[in-house]
Amino acid sequence: MVQVTRLTLTVPETVDPDELASEIVTALVDRLRDDRGYELATGTGTGGTGTREYPLHPAGSIVVGSEPGTLTVTLEQRHEGIRVGIG
Repeated sequence: MVQVTRLTLTVPETVDPDELASEIVTALVDRLRDDRGYELATGTGTGGTGTREYPLHPAGSIVVGSEPGTLTVTLEQRHEGIRVGIG
């Protein structure tokens, strides 16, 4: 797994972090589909408390971590040991 990029957001108490995460994931998936041909794979696994992974095809994922007041979105790519950047 190669971490390609990470975005950390400060989330005010007036914002629902789950709704914000959903909007960010939707925007990323749309952009990756249009620009790079990536698709959201079926199923959403969890990586632990406060972490959700959205698998991408081919070989990547969007990982969303949530802590009180903070949301972290990480774009990862897997490519048999070769480091590849998206974007």
